[in-house]
Amino acid sequence: MFKIHADLDGYLEDPVFGPLNEKIYVTILDVCEPDYSVGRLYRLNRTPFQVLRDAYRQLNKIILERHPEESFKSKYLRPLKDEYDDSHYAKLVFSVVYVVFSVLGTKQSPRMMSAIERCMAADADYFPVFRELAADLESSGFVMDINNTTPMPPDWHLEYIKLNERYNELQRQYDELRKDENNQFNIDFPQNASNQIIYIDDLIKAATEVKTTNIFQALRYYYIKTQGDMVEYVKAKEELFASIEANQYSSNLAFSSKFKKIDIIRVFRALFDAGKIVTRNGEELTLVEYYNTIGEVFNIDLSDASIHLTNSLNELYPEEKHVAIFKYLMKVFQDQHVKKKENLS
Repeated sequence: MFKIHADLDGYLEDPVFGPLNEKIYVTILDVCEPDYSVGRLYRLNRTPFQVLRDAYRQLNKIILERHPEESFKSKYLRPLKDEYDDSHYAKLVFSVVYVVFSVLGTKQSPRMMSAIERCMAADADYFPVFRELAADLESSGFVMDINNTTPMPPDWHLEYIKLNERYNELQRQYDELRKDENNQFNIDFPQNASNQIIYIDDLIKAATEVKTTNIFQALRYYYIKTQGDMVEYVKAKEELFASIEANQYSSNLAFSSKFKKIDIIRVFRALFDAGKIVTRNGEELTLVEYYNTIGEVFNIDLSDASIHLTNSLNELYPEEKHVAIFKYLMKVFQDQHVKKKENLS
């Protein structure tokens, strides 16, 4: 599997694919602006980081299948186009995928390259530039073996800092609990008999094992584990597993797969522009905070919502397509409520 990085530098400094990503990055910069001489009519409104991220996400899906080339257009190209409502961007992403496959040297590579090329041969926006890059890489002998790559070793110093910060937070919360005479979780931790010090390493390990922000679960798990009661230990693990499953998302809400991302953005942007959403403290609401909050509630990435909407408008679709979701919602409300009330009267 290809690593999905959190920022552009992660891709450019990747210990395995960094040199390749650097070449792709430079090529993306070359096609950012319109070039009417080759039929590239639009400015790229997404960052090179977003392009690389989406390309490697698609690669992770593709390499899991034996013959993804058989359904490339219907299973990969079209869904990405529908997700962003932007055919130009989808073709750019798969132009990058084409380059990566050109250097992998796997059995799957030539088949996937042919499938991509068949869908893009007539498209002059981006693909010819990336096909030329792939040819240059091939002629220079630039080949990588995905099965023989060495991952970057863990940054243990960084891991220690994270664990130490987690321990300090647990200690602070525990001290607050001990001060509260009325709390029912007043636990006496097992201590070292000689120096009366809590087993800090065990507490840190327990806090990271439970993978929960619930302080009571972390403390109970630590206590049971140090007491050596296997029955209670197993019960605690079962409860924690159930809790982790239930708390994987910030809420139990999710958008239906039939609700296109661009329509989600249109609906919520309309509410924002109409001034129907405000902050509790009266401060000015920014689009970034607005989209991030919606994303957290519904577990969806809306960090590129503004760019997504701009690209949709730049596609020069008729007005009917942009407002179709609002007409649909109005019809649903009329059918479910207004007309029912009329029938009752």
